[in-house]
Amino acid sequence: MSAVERIKDPANHASLGRTPAIAFLAVVVKVILLFGLLPHFQAHSPQDYNAETFRDDYEMIAWNLVQGNGYRVFPDTSLTMLRTPGFVLLLALIFVVFGKSLVAVMLVNLAFSIVTAVLTHLLARKAGLSRTAATIAALVFFLHPGVIIADSQGAVESMVTLCLVASVLLGVIAIERGKWPSFVVAGLVNGVALLVKSSVALVLPALFLYGLWRAPSGLARRKILVGMVICGLATALVATPWVVRNYRLSGEFIPTMTVSGLVAFQGAYVIKHLDSNLESSQLLEQAADEQVAIANVMGLRQKGRFFPQFPTVGDEVLFYRELGRRAEDDYKQEPKLIFQAIVHNTWAFWICGKTHRATMFNAILTLPLLILAGIGLRAGIKKGLEVLPFPLIIGVFMTPHLIFIAVARYYIPLVPFVAVLAAIPLAGWFELAVTGKGRLTG
Repeated sequence: MSAVERIKDPANHASLGRTPAIAFLAVVVKVILLFGLLPHFQAHSPQDYNAETFRDDYEMIAWNLVQGNGYRVFPDTSLTMLRTPGFVLLLALIFVVFGKSLVAVMLVNLAFSIVTAVLTHLLARKAGLSRTAATIAALVFFLHPGVIIADSQGAVESMVTLCLVASVLLGVIAIERGKWPSFVVAGLVNGVALLVKSSVALVLPALFLYGLWRAPSGLARRKILVGMVICGLATALVATPWVVRNYRLSGEFIPTMTVSGLVAFQGAYVIKHLDSNLESSQLLEQAADEQVAIANVMGLRQKGRFFPQFPTVGDEVLFYRELGRRAEDDYKQEPKLIFQAIVHNTWAFWICGKTHRATMFNAILTLPLLILAGIGLRAGIKKGLEVLPFPLIIGVFMTPHLIFIAVARYYIPLVPFVAVLAAIPLAGWFELAVTGKGRLTG
């Protein structure tokens, strides 16, 4: 369908007219779910989900910054490299303005999700989906239960989701235009994304490699290759201050954060004890006890249990490096653990919750969406839509988690991409029911 035909199409006029009302209604529903029903659910099922809470010590570092204690978890421990600064600095800004308010963080997360929903709509349109399908994709993301829980937390997921979708959309635009300013903007946003969560690192390079493969001419390939270099330099420009800070602090090259050693250790511990049939939260608690024992054996004075901190930066580097080394030794001594980790984490990434009941709920919510996404991928390929980047992005983002550790909260940044694929059959069925004919493109 041409642009003129789309303008004349009454269905598109109706869709355009309904868009503001649909968006307003979606926000109202989200607010009710986030601030009304979710607290009720959390009160009756507190063990299953960590809704309405701060997570992973980000807020502790931010609060110490606000209090003038520097970038540290506890006032009496050393400056830390435990977490990258993107989300920490945002929390610190919120705390300066509103105090240590989780509600304020939830409102910022809600704003992030609104923007991400808009970007999801734009990304779907870039892939060739109809306006109706793009709207459905945005709604599927925006009202997804996992996203609502993420928005309720003082945790990094909502921000990293926005950064990831923004960097992908800007990467797509840069490939289309082939102009260096577009690659600069994509690289700057990608640098911010890396400072929020390093697990996004491989996504944009993979997207550019896909663009190289799909490029129609040698000239287009050269433009993308040059653009990749420019994008990489822009990303490095954003990330360099953090790397330099870490080097000056520790004398070590630490491009992201020290917690990676702990993640590897906990992941290996879970895999070694799968036959215990303990709940995920119980296994991680046991892993934390083991971490404490390791620190004691090393003669290190620590504070904190799940993410230990130390009197000196050198102790932090030494401890987290030792955890990573132990995980590596486990895999070397029992190579079958690698295979077991990949098999376990492939499904755990999507549905593994704190408890067995949470895992069951996650499966009920997530598996139908993944099935719809699979149907949408197949239909999109047949229709000639540009959908292949979405499974590529999903696979690249998942890959590090398959070896380290995977729980369901880690897939939240991928919900927009899954939602775009799932929207293809949903939109087709919707339009078939409303108009008697499906239309997935245009």
